[in-house]
Amino acid sequence: MVGVDYKSYSEALLAMGQIITEISQADVPELTISDAELGEEATVTDWVEFAQDTDYWVAWTNIQAIVQEHATHYEVSYELYSESTTTRLYSSICVELYSGEKQIGILDIGYNDLGEVTVLGEYLHPSTEAWDVFYEGMFPFSDIDPIAMGRKIASVELSYLTAEIGSCAPALDFWQTHPETGWYRQSEWADLRGVNRQTVNDRLRDAKEQLEHD
Repeated sequence: MVGVDYKSYSEALLAMGQIITEISQADVPELTISDAELGEEATVTDWVEFAQDTDYWVAWTNIQAIVQEHATHYEVSYELYSESTTTRLYSSICVELYSGEKQIGILDIGYNDLGEVTVLGEYLHPSTEAWDVFYEGMFPFSDIDPIAMGRKIASVELSYLTAEIGSCAPALDFWQTHPETGWYRQSEWADLRGVNRQTVNDRLRDAKEQLEHD
């Protein structure tokens, strides 16, 4: 993945996970509204102006604040959709996550007037260069498992490192001893791996050279 560095790739995944987790905990009330109140000719602007005086808008503002805390590239939009004979408001945010100049993540967040928040997060797979689903769900009906989310991020990080470095062993050594991701000093990790420290040092040097070369 040319133009992608490990640190920013990891930060983008963590930001996506943090946004999803915080939104899953947000209070998302319904928008109490009817077509009769606005009239059949009401526009998106009319609906948005009406919503701004409701708890729905307070919740929507909070969702936007969560996004703004963790991301800089996003776009807010509004649209109307019909369900049976009822017109409904759908508010959405499209978040783009970058590593350098390369987009490696996208997060679509939607909030309808029924108090339902839909989330679809995707990331650019480091090995295949194809888009894979990071998380898909609807709140308040979907559960977030922090452990599963952490494992997903770790899995993607390791896939990225393996693809960039070209071998599993040095990728794992780098990941476990890197100051921002690992828990081990090089000597501790060497003991756990059952190898001498020089072996780990050599693999780390090769891994860093490969990452810098890419």
